[in-house]
Amino acid sequence: MTVYVALLHSIVLAPGRRVIMSDLRDMATSLGYRNPRTLVSTGNIVFEAPSSPIGDMEARLEQAFRARFGKPVDILVRTAEDWRTIA
Repeated sequence: MTVYVALLHSIVLAPGRRVIMSDLRDMATSLGYRNPRTLVSTGNIVFEAPSSPIGDMEARLEQAFRARFGKPVDILVRTAEDWRTIA
């Protein structure tokens, strides 16, 4: 399993765009991602999954987000190791 971090762009802009983090974790679980966790209300998700093309993961998460919450959001996924390298 690989640890991934998904950053959701601007989900907490206004009252109509708020997302409950437990719902976001449930969405990730429904996609088969393991041990999803969020940091307060940032809209960032850390989860575990088998290695997969990043673009496919981003597309799956974006489609699931739109289906579950009724609004589009851009999602950027990288491995935890990639984020450490960037930092």
